[in-house]
This record gives sequence, C-alpha cells and structure tokens, in this order.
Amino acid sequence: MIPLHRSHQFTKPYDTEAGFTLAEQMVIVAIIGIVTVASAPSIWAMFNRAQVKQTMIEVRTALNETQREAIKGNKVCTVTLNFVDGKITGSCLKTGDRTLDPNVEIATNLTQPNNEAHDQPDTLLVGSDTQPTLGLNDGEHVSQVAIAPGNQTKVSKAGIIVQVITKCKGNTESGLGLGTCKNQNQSDTETVMTDIPIKYGVLGNPEFTVASAASTATDPTGKIIFFDSQDQKAAKRCIAISNTLGLTRLGTYQGDIQPAAITDSGRCTAENWEQQ
Repeated sequence: MIPLHRSHQFTKPYDTEAGFTLAEQMVIVAIIGIVTVASAPSIWAMFNRAQVKQTMIEVRTALNETQREAIKGNKVCTVTLNFVDGKITGSCLKTGDRTLDPNVEIATNLTQPNNEAHDQPDTLLVGSDTQPTLGLNDGEHVSQVAIAPGNQTKVSKAGIIVQVITKCKGNTESGLGLGTCKNQNQSDTETVMTDIPIKYGVLGNPEFTVASAASTATDPTGKIIFFDSQDQKAAKRCIAISNTLGLTRLGTYQGDIQPAAITDSGRCTAENWEQQ
C-alpha cells in the first residue's frame, strides 16, 4: 500500500513594507492632481467668502463696541470709518483701532455731514478748457473747481475728490471768461474726503449722514456693503444701521453700489436670526 503524503504548498510571505509600485504611485498622483485642479476654484471662492464675512464682523463689532461704551460711560462716542485706507478708529474702541482686509471691497451710503448739497453760488459759469469744470464767482474771487469720483477702485465707493484748478481775482473779460490770475499763480490742491464719522449719544442713538439723490432720503438706514470684486456671482453681504436706536443687522445686499443708489434703491435683506 502506497502511503499518502500530504503535499505542502510553500508560498512567499507578503512583504508589508513593499509599498506601492511605480505604476500605482503614478496613478495616485494623477488622481490627486485632477481632484486638486477641479476643486481649486471652489476652495478659493470659499476662502474669499470667509474674508468678506470676517471683515463684515470686524466692522459690526467696532460699531457695537462704540455704542456700548457710550451707553456705559454716559458719554458721546464717535467712531470714524475710512474704507479707502481700511481703518476704523475711535477713542471708545477699548480693544483698539481696526485694520481691515485690503482684499475685501467695501461700499457705503454713509457720508460726511458736510458733504450734503448746498445752495449754488450766484454766478455759475462753465470753463472751456476743462471737463467737467465749474466756475464759481462770489464777486471778489473767481475759481475753477472740478469735482470727480476719483479712482474707481477706491475713492468712488467711499469718498469724492474736490480739486481746485485755479483761483483767480480780477479781470473777467479775458482768460477763460472766469478771470485772469495776476501772477499766473495756480493753486492745485486735492482733498480726498474719506473719513466717515458716526456719533453715538449717551443713549446709544447714532448720528450719521447718508447720500441720496432726493432732498430727503426715504430710507435713512445706513448701509455698508462687503463683497469680492473678483467674483461677480458671489452674494454681497451688508450691515444695516438703524438711524434711531443704532441697532445693526447682517444681511445680503441687492442693488447698485453707488452711494446714492444704495440709499434710494438698494436692499439689505436681513439674514435669519440664528446667523445674526
């Protein structure tokens, strides 16, 4: 009788430290590259939205802090907004002045109190050499004044430029019809009005001025708009400031971003109270 012997199969043990083969590594790298390229725009957009939200929160915190200090200290507190330089300053900011993210665009209907329209002078002439130019004559002095929105990326959203081109006295029969400078002296000065004050009284009630095409704004609410200029599809965020109690609310903005249009037709729709 032939004995039966159990056959033994000897297999090579699996090497757990062998790692991936070159082909497997190339496939993994290719997949990672494709996923990265596909998700990069959404990741960048998410980062920009976070910047916009953070800047909005910083501005709101500064406003609320100033109001709180005015009520607590029974005093008048003023906070100054400068969205051109990205600064928020005020003596009642106990945690210090704020420096805003320069990558976030900000527009507002808030303006300086002395930027409101005034009565026109008795004589209003148009110069022939400068467009647009206004000639102002008070009977003693004659000046050319050009008013322009300035740099579209900055000043037009948060301030205006008033430039005095010439300042003359005397003969109105020659020159540009606006008078001739005796010594041919010209005063070229440029003033950028960018500081926007908000004054809080002892009860926390605010004082501020809004721009409007109407003589009296139908909606005196202060609005500050935050957005990413590189992403036109992204929603614009906003802060609405009550002109009576000084309460602030966060929302989503719809409308033009020019100061008067923000007041007259822009809408800052409040978010859910959980997101306030």
